[in-house]
Amino acid sequence: MAQAMIATSTNSLAFGTLVHPGTATQTFTVTNTGELDLTITIAAAPGGSDFAWAPIVAPGLALPVGATTPARTVTYTTAGDGPAVARTITVVPSSGANRTLSCSGAGCIPNAEIVMTAPVQPLAYGQIERGFRTVRFIEIRNDGDDDLTFTARIG
Repeated sequence: MAQAMIATSTNSLAFGTLVHPGTATQTFTVTNTGELDLTITIAAAPGGSDFAWAPIVAPGLALPVGATTPARTVTYTTAGDGPAVARTITVVPSSGANRTLSCSGAGCIPNAEIVMTAPVQPLAYGQIERGFRTVRFIEIRNDGDDDLTFTARIG
């Protein structure tokens, strides 16, 4: 008996972390790897989703044996700082098992964070004779996730 089977080019679309506001796209394809001509449908992304893709509505897209769909684009748009609600794309063939692809991503609002190992008060150097010098070390570190720019003044 002839088998109906489809395969997707990936099982997940992981967009990683994007600077907010940001948008990225990835693509996937669907291939008829079975022995029967099929049609496929894909539901639209849920309203309010951070992920968007074009649906394939009934009666569906014809997918003869061995054929591959044109690349299907999925767009991720950050909604703020933090992970997006994961979504699943379900490819439904006219016969055989469905295939699912998971979508994930996160937005990041960059923040610089200054960390000093010495107190943020004037450094006391005591009495220094003319012609001599003394040295005090402080460490300034950026523990944030953005570039840090600062100005120092010695006075």
